Amino acid sequence: MATKRLRRKDLRQPDEFMEVTGRVWQWLVANQRSVYAAAIAVAVVVAGVAGMRGYQSSRLEGASNAFRKATTLLADGDDTAAIEALDGVAPVANYGALAELYRGYAALDTGDAPGAVAAFEGVAGQASLPSYLRQEALYNLAFAQSLAGSAAEALSSYVAAGELPGPFRVDALLNAGELSRAEGREDAAREFYERAVNDAQADGSTQDDLRRVAERRLAALGLAAAP
Repeated sequence: MATKRLRRKDLRQPDEFMEVTGRVWQWLVANQRSVYAAAIAVAVVVAGVAGMRGYQSSRLEGASNAFRKATTLLADGDDTAAIEALDGVAPVANYGALAELYRGYAALDTGDAPGAVAAFEGVAGQASLPSYLRQEALYNLAFAQSLAGSAAEALSSYVAAGELPGPFRVDALLNAGELSRAEGREDAAREFYERAVNDAQADGSTQDDLRRVAERRLAALGLAAAP
């Protein structure tokens, strides 16, 4: 196959790559101030993102440590120091809600039913929280409302807790049945007890004790659980 010979004229012709590179370099030289500014802006953005992530990580770690310290104080029975520590928990992720929840527990320990009601209401009203946290808050809110003498509000909170999925569901239904029965509303009590039996059965052996309690309360009404 014949090959094309390069002529001296061809060798003297400017290479396309070199032409493009030369034009780019000339543009960079002519616009170096803009190029430097753009490079600095990119560096600032990258540094800002890294700094923000570091700041958020630091806040999360601080909230976790503060919450752990507060719950340890609460477990040791030092309610006053625990409440002070809970006030210092930063509202990062769900730590703010958890701190409020445990502030309600501390209030119950000290016999401050209104304070407990306020704390648990603050958590129960946060729709963005996981359902199990809201259920725990509603269940304890109902208990605090009972201590405060607000039976009707307590019943409403127990019913709301029984509507959410979570570990307090069957217990909340049992308490709703008890409050309904105390008000002389046996039909409503029977409905709550039957729901408690069915939900306990659906949860398996872990809820057997509560299922038996619900069955006994139905028997006390002269009824048996519906199949």
